[in-house]
Amino acid sequence: MRFGTAVSLLIRLLLGAIAAYSIAALAGWSVAWSPLSLAAAVAACIAVGLGFGVFPARKAAELDPIAALRSD
Repeated sequence: MRFGTAVSLLIRLLLGAIAAYSIAALAGWSVAWSPLSLAAAVAACIAVGLGFGVFPARKAAELDPIAALRSD
């Protein structure tokens, strides 16, 4: 993982936690972080990334470039 990517990830995690605790404080709720919900969120992100990124890219890589550009 590149340094900039890691820093960006940490910043986004920090902003998400600040937003969660701010909304909870304003609404009078409590914030609960369970390992199951975190694992489900990571699994959902991986599934979306694979579904909308890797699989179409792999399918496109199998095409002939000239034929792919010629068809709509």
